[in-house]
Amino acid sequence: MKNKQVNPGKIVKIVITGGPCAGKTTLMSKAVQELGDLGIKVLIVPEAATSLIAGMHITPGDFGMNGFQKHIMDHQFAAEAIVGQAAAEQAAYGSDVVILCDRGKLDGAAYAGLPAIGELLAGHSSNPVETLNSYDMVIHLVTAANGAEEAYTLSNNAARSETPEEARALDVRTLAAWTGHPHMTIIGNHQSFQEKIASAIRAIYGCLGIPAPVERERKFLARMPDLAAIGKYNPVASQIVQTYLPNSGDTERRIRQRGDGVNYSFFHTEKTDLPKKTDRIERESIISPRQYAAYLAQAVTAPVRKTRYCFPYQNQYLELDVYAGEVQFVTIEVEGLEAGDEVFFPPEIEVVKEITGDKRYSNRAIAENSGKLPAAELDGGGGVG
Repeated sequence: MKNKQVNPGKIVKIVITGGPCAGKTTLMSKAVQELGDLGIKVLIVPEAATSLIAGMHITPGDFGMNGFQKHIMDHQFAAEAIVGQAAAEQAAYGSDVVILCDRGKLDGAAYAGLPAIGELLAGHSSNPVETLNSYDMVIHLVTAANGAEEAYTLSNNAARSETPEEARALDVRTLAAWTGHPHMTIIGNHQSFQEKIASAIRAIYGCLGIPAPVERERKFLARMPDLAAIGKYNPVASQIVQTYLPNSGDTERRIRQRGDGVNYSFFHTEKTDLPKKTDRIERESIISPRQYAAYLAQAVTAPVRKTRYCFPYQNQYLELDVYAGEVQFVTIEVEGLEAGDEVFFPPEIEVVKEITGDKRYSNRAIAENSGKLPAAELDGGGGVG
């Protein structure tokens, strides 16, 4: 008997670039989680300069800028080759794969000039034109130092040392290095930080050729459904453990473990309200298992443990959370809504009431309630949709 033919998945390779402190790390962390909810594998090529400086103690001062750029280029080629091979293996089994490059092979032109980078590319039997076209898309995030100066910081990257003026100049030169790419998106700071990241996520969806979820969402409390019956909607399940750390001034901190029950990724998130603004900066990064374990020792709340089932229903995107130890109720977030839209739920789900904006059902409140949902108040809320 012949094995069933598997159609290979799509591989998309995207450069995430821009000036210093632009939101690249947060964007990639968000992309890993959001695309993962759709069953899309995201692979990361880490920033070469940060890997060399912070991880290997190889610095421009040791080799001069051009010598340092050679190390960066060698590292970039090697890392992209390894991740590309892993992507091909994943795609062979039918998975769609997104490769996100935290800066690409042309970023060095912002520091050493394009002629010098061209010589380094020639050493790898390549050239700037070929390199530019080797990426399916370029997303340029404008530095916070240009339009969101109050959010510009050096604290979240040990390899960063630029003043705001230097950051703006680097942003311009970096943009010039990638100008000419047929699919380039520039995302500035004319919007809130959350909207900036959401715009970049939508650009990634567009590169994949799939509709992007609309950011507007509502949250509901529902009775525990028959999860086997929900299986007909082909949900993607993720195991999530979320724990809160001591605040740092006015910055809320948390860590999250997320995976499929066997393989996990780990995230550290900081949320800070900006002075005199309604915007809130959220910085999120992928961390190692060892870093996660170290953060756990600082926990100030019980962990929130839940299984999240993500699936589309009638052009809306549902995230159903089943909390550990909870047998009566679940929460459901519905995304993909326009103002005034009616909300629809599968017949297998009985909604108790809407809890959008009810802070008792926030993850922080649940964590402070020993990881459990608050006692449901059946105050006449009925089914919705």
